[in-house]
Amino acid sequence: MIIGHQLIINFLERAIANDRVAHAYLFLGSEHVGKRTVAEWFAGKLCGTPEEKLVQNPDFLELKRATDDDGKEQKTIGIDEIRDLKSRFGLSSLLNSWKVALIPDAESLTLQAANALLKMLEEPSGKTCFILLAKHKDLLPKTVISRCAIVQFHLVPQATIVKSLQALGVTDERGIELAKLSCGLPGVALKFARDNEGYKKYTE
Repeated sequence: MIIGHQLIINFLERAIANDRVAHAYLFLGSEHVGKRTVAEWFAGKLCGTPEEKLVQNPDFLELKRATDDDGKEQKTIGIDEIRDLKSRFGLSSLLNSWKVALIPDAESLTLQAANALLKMLEEPSGKTCFILLAKHKDLLPKTVISRCAIVQFHLVPQATIVKSLQALGVTDERGIELAKLSCGLPGVALKFARDNEGYKKYTE
C-alpha cells in the first residue's frame, strides 16, 4: 500500500505515458519511508504485472545479497551478483515488456560490483530499467549516481498517514497515535497497525 508520495507517482506515470522512462532510477530516502513500495508499483507498471505477482514475472529481478555456508546474508553485494544480473538481462523479454531490476540497499555494493553495474548503466539494452534504493546518495559512487534519475522521498505528513490507516479500518484515535509514532515513515505506522503485540512491546 502506497501512503503519500503522490508527486512521485504522478512523475512516474507521466514518464510511462510519454514513453520517457529512464534506464536507471535512484530512489533516495529513509528506511520505511516507502521507497520499495513505490519501486514495486513502478516495476509492476513497466512489466504489466500487479506488484504482488512480480516475483512470478520472468522479466523482473530483485538483486539479493549472496549467503554464506551457514545461510547468513552477506553484508555487501558483490561482483558475482552483478554478473548474474548481466547474464539475465542479456536475454530478450519473455513477455515483450520492460525488463526491470530492483536493487535494494544499493549502498552495500562493493566498489567492484558498482563498477560492473556502471558498465550496464552506460550501455543499456532495449527496454531495461534499473531501480536502485538507497538512504543517502553520498554512499554511492558519483559515476553510478550520474547515470540515474534521482527521485527523493520525503517524510509523509501525519494527516496523510492517518487517512490511509483509517482506510484500513484503524480507528481515528489509534491512527493518530500511530502516525505520531511513525515520525513521517509510513512503513512504521503500517507495521504497528498490523502487529499489535509488536506495538505494545515497542511502547513498553
